[in-house]
Amino acid sequence: MTKKINLIIADDSQIWRNVLARELSSFDIKIAGEAPDGVVLLRLIKEKKPNIVILDLEMPEMDGNMAFNLIRDKFPAVKIVILSQYEDLSLMENYRKRGASAFFSKSYVAGNLNEFAGNLHAICDDEQFFPALAELSGPVYTEREEKIIPLICQGKTSKEIGDLMQLSEKTVERIRQTLFAKTESKNVVEFVRKSIKNGFEYLGSSEEE
Repeated sequence: MTKKINLIIADDSQIWRNVLARELSSFDIKIAGEAPDGVVLLRLIKEKKPNIVILDLEMPEMDGNMAFNLIRDKFPAVKIVILSQYEDLSLMENYRKRGASAFFSKSYVAGNLNEFAGNLHAICDDEQFFPALAELSGPVYTEREEKIIPLICQGKTSKEIGDLMQLSEKTVERIRQTLFAKTESKNVVEFVRKSIKNGFEYLGSSEEE
């Protein structure tokens, strides 16, 4: 089932926090709290028990990097979405390897709030988003996506995939749309072709009877 989003926004800019809170709350996203620094953020996580944190890296008192490490250590179930003014690819890759669920530039979020809200719902269901890395080196897939790709390529429906992976049909359909978006595919045929091009040559074979 689709999980409800319980979100905390951590950013030292009150204006930015207010804008995000106002806009995201209109997309069935509960804003559990706002934090101007890492110290307040950690206290709020303990009190409000969010499932997603939007984290700015540049904050006073305790910066985003230190807060990130403490969240991963003390609250490993919380998904961390990093927002930054900069699109530093090495920094993005670093946080991806350390367990972040997503890394977006603030300029991207400001211009794509509808899409960003959709990304948050997908992240709640264990998807990951590193768009700048994907543009450079091809799509970045989650473990779940890598299991679903061969099933899509075998022509299975969202319901069939859901039954096999114990997921709701709605969740599988959203993952399917996420995969199509990551590969810029308009249909299954194009998706299979691009999956092979991206190194998934073995995915197109059907299961043996």
